Amino acid sequence: MSGNPKANMDAANPILDKIPDKKRGNGIILCLIDKKTYLRENLIALPIEYV
Repeated sequence: MSGNPKANMDAANPILDKIPDKKRGNGIILCLIDKKTYLRENLIALPIEYV
């Protein structure tokens, strides 16, 4: 639980990228923030209330 998400919190994504013949979509981090925030082009931090 964080109110200060960082792009390095997507630790599983580099592993998923190594699966042959699979393309990964955008990553999402659910956290304690008040609005949707893009951490990278393919990584979004969303408020936990979105669930």
